[in-house]
Amino acid sequence: MFKQHKPQLLSLFGSSPPNTKTFSASQRGRPCFQRKVLPSHILTLVRFCRRLFPGSHLRHLTQGGLSAAFLLLILLTPLSSLAAPKAIVLLADVPDPNSSSLKTIRTLIEVELEKQGVFIAREPGLRWVNPSAPEVATYASTHKLDRLYELRLLPMGKKMIVVLAERQPLDNRPTFSASLTAMNIEELDAIIPRLVESVLTRKPLEATQKIQTVTESEARPFRKKAGEFLWGFGIMVGSPLGDSAGSSVGGALRFLYEMPRLRLDLDIGGMGGQHAGGHFDMAIRGHYLFSTSNFSPFIGGGLGLLAIEDDKHRSGVGASLSANLGVELFRLYRVRLIAEGEALFPLFRLEGHIYSISGTEKDSTWNPIAMFKLSLLW
Repeated sequence: MFKQHKPQLLSLFGSSPPNTKTFSASQRGRPCFQRKVLPSHILTLVRFCRRLFPGSHLRHLTQGGLSAAFLLLILLTPLSSLAAPKAIVLLADVPDPNSSSLKTIRTLIEVELEKQGVFIAREPGLRWVNPSAPEVATYASTHKLDRLYELRLLPMGKKMIVVLAERQPLDNRPTFSASLTAMNIEELDAIIPRLVESVLTRKPLEATQKIQTVTESEARPFRKKAGEFLWGFGIMVGSPLGDSAGSSVGGALRFLYEMPRLRLDLDIGGMGGQHAGGHFDMAIRGHYLFSTSNFSPFIGGGLGLLAIEDDKHRSGVGASLSANLGVELFRLYRVRLIAEGEALFPLFRLEGHIYSISGTEKDSTWNPIAMFKLSLLW
């Protein structure tokens, strides 16, 4: 096999074997290698070998193993390097074929496709024809088109949606499509390379983002639902629910974030009294508001850290749960008034000692707290 193709190889390298006639396909009845179908990297190898092994040295090397190696390199050359896919870019639903902007956009698409190795057929008679027209299928069949790219420009006020779709050239069946929104025409030079990359590689558009190609619509901040931050002070009046019966008074510093139906609170405060002991509480609470009007009842609860000491010198520190029920006033105004009842349930027992003539005994109790709280916030 290598022997019969040796004359062509020698002719490519710039020398001919002695006493050998010119080899041709008509003389042998078999196809021969022609220079015009060889890819560029093979021709580069040929030129390099001609400089490296001039004259008779090249002939002797070719008669040996170089011809076999050269033919093997040709046979292993990918078919994709011999022939690029052939395609055409058509504009769908064009309002004005003479628009310079449309011509520029289509040219940018064609240039990007060519950068990716796609051969573009530029047929003047079809470039403004709708892709679904019968003559497109006829042209595709006659010229052996592999792909058809459909470009659509959909205006929406000042914005423009650019859609690039790949279709089968014979039956116009869609294969893949991608679309991006341009806030102005100047963004198209960033959008078009991403559309081409997405369609050719079948990647989602999010995977084609780069720092210099993020569009204005992708970079705009998210719209948020309504919410506001409030802070203020509250006064509290309450009493332990255990065996300490005295009342106590205190205050709290409050921070709120309120939404139409939900409210999150951070409360820091405490109470104390002469015959009721005292407590310090720091808690996060959530509330559900039953109305979005100026007057809204609510219910809620939370988890916090509680420190208690009662009038019998029993004390404890630990986690606590809370339950709240109340009403929020003046929701339509900047200043709010909140009236609520609150119950604190410690998740621990108070520990202490009882001293008597017989000795010292341990004493413990569970001591929940109930209170009324009135807060002013802004």
